[in-house]
Amino acid sequence: MKRSRSCFLTLVCSSFVVLAVSSPVARACDTAASARPDSECVVLDRQGAKGVWFQLATADALRVSHRLIPELRLQLEKYSEMDAKHTEEVEALRGALALRQAASDALKLELEASAKEAREAQETAAAAQQELDRWWRSPIIWLSVGALAGALAGIAIVN
Repeated sequence: MKRSRSCFLTLVCSSFVVLAVSSPVARACDTAASARPDSECVVLDRQGAKGVWFQLATADALRVSHRLIPELRLQLEKYSEMDAKHTEEVEALRGALALRQAASDALKLELEASAKEAREAQETAAAAQQELDRWWRSPIIWLSVGALAGALAGIAIVN
């Protein structure tokens, strides 16, 4: 995002420089009477039409600048569109990150609840196992008590 923004700013500054160089108002031109050898802009009257004369290097730079202005505008629009797309993408990624964080938090809460339920189930199972392991629940003891009671009852009946 920073790269596209810096490209955008560079293009804007370049466009302003090109417009400033190509603008006839940007620089005061000399008249034919006041022109000097180092004058870069001289207003001349040729066949009844006033025009401006520039040195070849300056005229060439203006011609190139004049050709580049539409292309620079297109590039500027392209970079603006790219910046808008990047901004939308960043916002979408931020939204996805927020949703992912919310899902992660919900999963953590669910995991903690499941772990708590598992601990409680283990404690209940351990208590139930201890209850089953009590001595009075043993079948061997009840078999022995029943046999002893039956034997004593048999002896008591016989006597």
